Amino acid sequence: METKEKIQEIAEEVGGHIYEGYSGRGMFGDKCFGVVCEDANRCLEVAGSKNIRGGKIDNMGLQMIVYWPRLKSKVEVE
Repeated sequence: METKEKIQEIAEEVGGHIYEGYSGRGMFGDKCFGVVCEDANRCLEVAGSKNIRGGKIDNMGLQMIVYWPRLKSKVEVE
């Protein structure tokens, strides 16, 4: 299963949505996969159960994003 599909499964399981092309703190413009959700801890638990570790959390105002800097995405910014 591809990385994007795994992240999509996590998003669906926690009631969130995938964010492809997120650039978190300290990533210096690199893009990675993330999941926008209400409960970041639950998202990290689900990801861990799928052997996806190393997630980081940022606040997006009303929601949180869990992102994985090592899981690079290829989204181009226009």
